[in-house]
Amino acid sequence: LAQLQSHLRTFHIIGTENLTQSEAQAACKRNYTDLVTVYNKEENTVLANLTKTVYPSTAWIGLYRKHPSYKWSNGEAVTFRNMTENLVTQMCCVMKADGAWDWYQFLSNHFMAAGMYHSYHLVLEKMAWYDAQRYCRVNYTDLVSIRNQKQNEEVMLNGKKSITPFWIGLLCDDWEWADGGLSAYRNWGTGQPRSESDCVCIETSKWISVPCNSYINSALTFHIIGDVSLTQSEAQAVCRRNYTDLVTVHSEEENTVLVNLTKMVYPSTAWIGLYRNQPSCKWSNGDAVTFRNMTGNMTCGTGANCVAMKADGGWETFECTEKRDFMCYKYGN
Repeated sequence: LAQLQSHLRTFHIIGTENLTQSEAQAACKRNYTDLVTVYNKEENTVLANLTKTVYPSTAWIGLYRKHPSYKWSNGEAVTFRNMTENLVTQMCCVMKADGAWDWYQFLSNHFMAAGMYHSYHLVLEKMAWYDAQRYCRVNYTDLVSIRNQKQNEEVMLNGKKSITPFWIGLLCDDWEWADGGLSAYRNWGTGQPRSESDCVCIETSKWISVPCNSYINSALTFHIIGDVSLTQSEAQAVCRRNYTDLVTVHSEEENTVLVNLTKMVYPSTAWIGLYRNQPSCKWSNGDAVTFRNMTGNMTCGTGANCVAMKADGGWETFECTEKRDFMCYKYGN
């Protein structure tokens, strides 16, 4: 057990047992308060340093997937909204020129920072919402939160120099904290969160989503099945029955790990989880496609086809009915 003090809270890491998320929460409630809520970068750094005292350096935090809800970046309760449309998916909020609010996703925009003594500062750099949040917390106080119509008009007037809608501090996502904390701070790793994983761990400062019944400290593992060749749908069924699913690749680092796996079989071409389902490419487990390594400048084709990894790490499309080796992934023991 290791501990460090942060403001008025003490953090503890329990590294002597492998527990599921619910078991870990029960242990925290029994001996402390609850699984941790992370409010800012400084607290995340403290927790990352704590995880270095155990091996592997992975630990549950209190974030878990629930139902979509509104959150201000600074943790205040949402008592005022200036939009006509309710939201059911994960997006971030902008203010338009007329003071009305709208939802944007995965875009870069100007943003409004809140400063000391209720001051407002329009930042004319374009950033994604979470990058804007980090920038505001370093240079001002936070992204702006708005409590009433009067404040809404003040923010609108301060934003006149932006010719495009600008970020405010409102977020809607489907993540909640176990202790009821209102923190909108997130520090997702590349390709995270995964769609099929509803609980969260911190791993070397970044957050990863994993199935809640995983035993942490247990890790993501990759497996290649080279003793039987199957069609893509047959391979998917085997992976789901014995592991989690066909592999999903979110980064160059993961791709390199998988390349080394393909070298263990011959021929060195194996199904991964990417396939084309008109009109777009999708991962078998439903994750967003954030990384590709198609041969040349290819996309994942124009018809119904599936993707395999070659020995050099490049990806190529094939008919889904062809029989090939395949790679699966699994969380937990």
